[in-house]
Amino acid sequence: MSDFHNFLELWRELFRVERKVAASEMGVSPAQYGRIESGQTPLSAERLRALGRVSNSSLNTLLLAFMLMDDNVERIESDDPGDQLILWLHQRLAAEARRNETHSTARHFLGYPQSLKNIISELNLPDGEYSADEPATAPHRRAAASL
Repeated sequence: MSDFHNFLELWRELFRVERKVAASEMGVSPAQYGRIESGQTPLSAERLRALGRVSNSSLNTLLLAFMLMDDNVERIESDDPGDQLILWLHQRLAAEARRNETHSTARHFLGYPQSLKNIISELNLPDGEYSADEPATAPHRRAAASL
């Protein structure tokens, strides 16, 4: 699996964020941020969430982008449904990235959020908002019941 510091470098480059700005957003010194980006210090979810605010990205979006990095996808060996979903999504985004000449699936995912929305629309999910208060399958059950 790719080290998270590779992802941080990609993120900073894509959103043109200087190290000192990233450090400030995370509430750490530039030296501490340097240790995080170099992989010497672990990155907490809270600090990653703070970086997400800079790029208007949720924690889940950043984690998914990390999982979509080519190095990570190449190491998937299981038939786990979650892994298969990552592979499928990577394949679709890779095709989009090639068309847009962005050369990196994770870069394309972060830089062109509309691409993911287009791919999701192909899944024909029922309209409506999903909330943490109901299981993710509830809208699907309601849609099936209406047929």
